[in-house]
Amino acid sequence: REGFGIYDNNDVLIFCNPTLASHFCLTPEQALGKTFAEMLRCQVNESDGLTIQNEDIDALVKRTHNGAREQGQYTYESTVFTGKCLLVSLTKSSDNELFVFTSDITQQKQTELDLRDALEKVEKLAATDPLTEISNRRHFISQAEKELARSRRQNSPATLLSMDIDHFKKINDNYGHLVGDQVLKSVAQICKKTLRSHDIFGRLGGEEFSIMLPDTDLCGGHEVAERLRENIQQLNIKHNEHIINVTASIGLCKANSDTLNLNELLSRADEALYYAKNTGRNKVELWPISARIRRFNF
Repeated sequence: REGFGIYDNNDVLIFCNPTLASHFCLTPEQALGKTFAEMLRCQVNESDGLTIQNEDIDALVKRTHNGAREQGQYTYESTVFTGKCLLVSLTKSSDNELFVFTSDITQQKQTELDLRDALEKVEKLAATDPLTEISNRRHFISQAEKELARSRRQNSPATLLSMDIDHFKKINDNYGHLVGDQVLKSVAQICKKTLRSHDIFGRLGGEEFSIMLPDTDLCGGHEVAERLRENIQQLNIKHNEHIINVTASIGLCKANSDTLNLNELLSRADEALYYAKNTGRNKVELWPISARIRRFNF
């Protein structure tokens, strides 16, 4: 099952078994006496055998056989037109001959791909809120902390938004949790369409969402918050003969140089959010707020 062959010091094949020849879509009799480059050109003409990127045969010869003669040993992976994947090992002898071994590693490569896909799925599950399919609390905090650190290093602005769906408990109580779940998913989708691809958006729990806006000052953050609020306000959820109107309250603050950590930013944005909810809902409020406002019982 393993391919084996010997190239002399002029890179001419002087011995091979049927397996090695078959990798070039040749018989041993057809392969013997040919250089590696000639064997490659034969298979390119037949559109079979080893796949060659951009059909650059000379580059492949230089990289592999010349590399093996310079280094003493060279190993690489190659695919064939049938879909198989080969591990090719070249070893130089004391007479400057090259011993070539080929092994079919198709199953191993497929297993690697399957494991990589499984790992990506697990990582996505670990980072994603299963209902809204946006970042969960843990992943949001991790990404937001990285962005906050980058913002400090580069002295660039950043703004944090805390958002809460108004009267969400009433929606659950009056229409049931399935309708509540639909509201959460719809709000999340509207926010994703409104936000930029590099904005960090996550569900922190219940009906609470948070958004980190990189490279955005407080004025720009307020514009984004108002756009989010207006888009959510236009959302109507149909349930039987009922139309459920949805609104959201948003608090925001900017990341100042005096901000110690993300928790402090979240606390400030939440303070502005609670003031928005206590003074009418469906509105955007900025931190800081006055001492008089802070005496509200949040």
